[in-house]
Amino acid sequence: MKSVSLLLGLSVLLLSGLTVSAVSLSVSPNLQQFFSKDSVSLSCVEGGQTGGQIMKRTAGGQTGGCGQNFETMNGSSCSFPHLSCSDSGVYWCETSDGQKSQQVNISVRDDPVILQIPALPVHTGSDVTLRCKSKNGYCETAYFFRDKVYLSSELEEKWIVRDVRRTDEGNYSCSTETYESPHSWLRVADSSASWWSSVCSASAPSS
Repeated sequence: MKSVSLLLGLSVLLLSGLTVSAVSLSVSPNLQQFFSKDSVSLSCVEGGQTGGQIMKRTAGGQTGGCGQNFETMNGSSCSFPHLSCSDSGVYWCETSDGQKSQQVNISVRDDPVILQIPALPVHTGSDVTLRCKSKNGYCETAYFFRDKVYLSSELEEKWIVRDVRRTDEGNYSCSTETYESPHSWLRVADSSASWWSSVCSASAPSS
């Protein structure tokens, strides 16, 4: 009987360690890299309803609310109509009882090109499209890299990671014939199905 009780106690302990936080963070558009003056909205969802507070940690390690250049609808939602480099940081949701969502990295840059890559983890089995976006809002043909290794030897309009697996996690970037984007980490989470698509114009207007 003692061994049975010990096993039951161990099972309860293990199950309690697998508890998933009831609060989650939504990012729209679901991107990590932005140009200054772009816009993004963050919101917290707790138990299927808006709840929790958005928190931010800067590169200097300071932790606080959304930032300085946001319009707040309520404590659970922040809208940045005109991003600036100072808005870069790690964001997450936190409830009054201490539960925390997954963290996302938002990077605001003044670089000539940025990589369109999702901020939230992508799910195994899904397809993810990466694109190289210039300041004029159009997607450029580019080389794509993971962990500084060429994914293609030719310039591509986009790079699709198909049937995503855990091994696809890594540090991605893109490079036109002139400029290179910052690097961002692609995170992968286990799930049955999900999808993500990028949000820049596929090509420049014809001259």
